[in-house]
Amino acid sequence: MPDSRERDGMRRITAKRIIIPALSLLVLVLLGFRMLQYQRTRQEAGVGALAEEGAFPVAVAKVVRGNLEEMISMAGTVVPQARVEVFSRMSGQLQEVKVKEGDVVHRNDLLAVVQGKDGEPTSILSPIAGVIARRSCERGGIALAMDATNSMALFVVEDIEAVKVQVGLPETLVPLVKVGEEARVRVEAYPLDHYPLAIFKGKVTGISPSLDVGSRTARAELTIANRDGRLKPGMFAMVGLVREQLKNVLLVPKESVIAGDESDMVYVVKDNIVQEREVQTGASDGRLVQILNPERSQNPSMSGEHTAFRPKGSMDEGDEVVTVGARMVYDGQKVRVIR
Repeated sequence: MPDSRERDGMRRITAKRIIIPALSLLVLVLLGFRMLQYQRTRQEAGVGALAEEGAFPVAVAKVVRGNLEEMISMAGTVVPQARVEVFSRMSGQLQEVKVKEGDVVHRNDLLAVVQGKDGEPTSILSPIAGVIARRSCERGGIALAMDATNSMALFVVEDIEAVKVQVGLPETLVPLVKVGEEARVRVEAYPLDHYPLAIFKGKVTGISPSLDVGSRTARAELTIANRDGRLKPGMFAMVGLVREQLKNVLLVPKESVIAGDESDMVYVVKDNIVQEREVQTGASDGRLVQILNPERSQNPSMSGEHTAFRPKGSMDEGDEVVTVGARMVYDGQKVRVIR
């Protein structure tokens, strides 16, 4: 059993083992706190210098008056106006394959020649005009006639001179949408910075008389001219159905509007100083947003006369709003406008 001196020595060793890690941890915490303070000070100094020098660059656009189409938006898929799978009438060896994927064909153009078991060649013709969307055969291969055991088409021909966009029309919108109405279609392949080439015009050409029980939607089809072939089957499309034509309204680019929980914000630049404006927005076509100015009130002066005053949030044609950098500026900030 250890005597009193050994016990005292063990206590001192144990105390050292506890104190040394604790001191190390305290040093690390203090160093981390000092580094955090240093980085924060540098950031605040940098932002202050940037604002003071007026070096923060932004791009602006003018508030304009114009016309806007108020739309109902929904998602859909581009499909060909006609799609045909082509099979061989008999099984045999493919002597010739005349087309490849992407080739344009006319009705009754020769697609392939099959040598039957009886030695007689059989021609496979295109049933419609269009493009070869898929080819599933090669010269020298075997073509199988369509039956219960074979559902693989040799060719798929699609007519895309006009295309359709299929959308699910929500139950609440079914009474509002009519066949013949105009529509606007946008696909991801052509972003809005290519406007107006990014917007395709079409019409509602069909609405299902019944709704899908699961989704409570009615299938609607829009038809769009596609002579240049820019719209491809399978593309994801955003469809806008025109509900109203708005005339002579205040408009700003969509990217200049910062959405908030209760209201939206727009940042106006005057004399290189940012002014925060709380605004009420109206309709949008995906590129421009309508600004609803609060009505100007009549403020009685001390002399009893009524003078119009400009309420907070109102905007005028010609005001310049921040587009690029709108989410990085604040009220009262000095900026440099990039022209």
